[in-house]
Amino acid sequence: MSTASQPQRWFPFRRPQARASLRVVCFPHAGGGAATFNSWAARMPPHVELCAVDAPGRGSRWGDKRIDSATALIDALLPALRPLMDVPLALFGHSLGALVAFELARRLRQLQLPGPAHLIVSGSPAPRVRPIPRPLSALPDEPFREEVRKLGGSPPEVLAHREMMEMLTPVLRNDFAMFERYRYTPEPPLGCPLTAWGGKDDPDTPEPALEAWREETQQVFSARVFPGGHFFLFQEGPRYADELIRALSGGAQGT
Repeated sequence: MSTASQPQRWFPFRRPQARASLRVVCFPHAGGGAATFNSWAARMPPHVELCAVDAPGRGSRWGDKRIDSATALIDALLPALRPLMDVPLALFGHSLGALVAFELARRLRQLQLPGPAHLIVSGSPAPRVRPIPRPLSALPDEPFREEVRKLGGSPPEVLAHREMMEMLTPVLRNDFAMFERYRYTPEPPLGCPLTAWGGKDDPDTPEPALEAWREETQQVFSARVFPGGHFFLFQEGPRYADELIRALSGGAQGT
């Protein structure tokens, strides 16, 4: 097994749980890494193990070559994911991470591997109704950083730190390019429950676009709208870790 395919490289903050009967694989938003979900791991019950993804070029893998397509990212991740499939997996992703989680669920089906026990997508319109995004990744540095500021997902102290922003800009460009290149291909609906979350004030994910995820599953579907904008997920600390547990337990309610 190559170093890059070892689970600890992709899931650096994983806390193995001897009693785990479910693993939740979490994909962060553009520019995010596994540390995004650090506060969630400690709130998981003993039977749930949280595995947050650090893609190449992020967090603990800062020196690794970045990947700029969802397909290539999934191909690179799969060898590290297979050893963790001794118990059922659930998949969670926010924004760009939602698209990656969704495509991973479809890839597992294509490979005739066990599909996810549950797919939870957050901060993303359903891909079949997703508009083609503006090509922000090609903007010059300052206009690009201004667009990042408008999204509101970066701490003010990071946005105000010029050297840090210069360091992060290539990572953000990479992920924005991945988001912009993604194209939806129709396939039959998934065979797992699907939960979709959105922020009430997120202009990019209106309720009809959230409800459109319903077409991507043959099983139970639930949509939840929470207070906040695109990054509502990070505005109330551990609340959404608890919401995740509730959804996995079958307690999610529709809008």
